[in-house]
Amino acid sequence: GRKKKQRRDALVLACWQRGLQREKELKEAAAAVSAADPPDDQQAMSALDGDWDGLLLSLRRPGRCEATLLTILKRALEGHKRTNCVTGVLFPRALQAARDRDALVRSGEPFCGPLHGLPVSVKESYEVEGQDTTVGLGKLCGVPCAATEAVIGALEAAGALVCLRTNLPQTMLSYG
Repeated sequence: GRKKKQRRDALVLACWQRGLQREKELKEAAAAVSAADPPDDQQAMSALDGDWDGLLLSLRRPGRCEATLLTILKRALEGHKRTNCVTGVLFPRALQAARDRDALVRSGEPFCGPLHGLPVSVKESYEVEGQDTTVGLGKLCGVPCAATEAVIGALEAAGALVCLRTNLPQTMLSYG
């Protein structure tokens, strides 16, 4: 009775707080993109048409990683408005990584991997330190992960910029 109601109330509060946190993260990312006012980066936009080789080559030029990240994030946030697909924003960390990769290119250092500067979104099922991984279950709201999953580490080690987490069917089941 009473303990069950207290657990349920705590869970509802945790989910509500996580929703507010997500909205804050989205607003901050949108404000950062808006402040940078990136023009649509044609090289980044060509990736949406499938020209991945051209995009990966362009990321090896100075200033391209940050510009590409901002362009892709701008499009992702526009898509989120229509589909509510973003569950987590890793933008501050991705932006810093993009700037680090651009500095690497400017200094003449070797590239940081085959995915150097490529913005990537991952499903919410992959654990990221400090972020909830709920797999669509409310009872896992408010339980941040203690460590980042190896897959995310491998993407970042290959040079990718993990910038967003996107939703998935509850418990990762889908029927079709």
